[in-house]
Amino acid sequence: NKKTKVIGGKPIKYQLDISNRTLIVGGSEEEYLGSFDREAVKRSLIHCSPGILKCLTASHFDKKSGDILISFDLESVKGDPKTARFKFSSTTFNTPEYFKCLEAVFSSAKYPGLRPGMVGEIKVPLSIR
Repeated sequence: NKKTKVIGGKPIKYQLDISNRTLIVGGSEEEYLGSFDREAVKRSLIHCSPGILKCLTASHFDKKSGDILISFDLESVKGDPKTARFKFSSTTFNTPEYFKCLEAVFSSAKYPGLRPGMVGEIKVPLSIR
């Protein structure tokens, strides 16, 4: 049973325990340029957890823990979210194959609350334990 926990403090973090792993989205390295609902973006990313774990398994990282800093552009085109220019930084999960898989997962995520014409940059940490 999956249940997202909200971890208090500034900034707020979201934690999900799934398949004997813990994923945490958010932290001190967060940056947002644009008028996005930061919490909605983080909730969208935590809902990508099943895809993140599939990428880990496919890339043979299923036994490791580590951190990833995710950066990307997000814009609303006619009310639909479009992502671009993904950048990933990690010392633990540092392969092009894994990053390509993550890009596909995050590109297909739903980002609610975007109004037409919204555009900005997002940087958010992801911790896998």
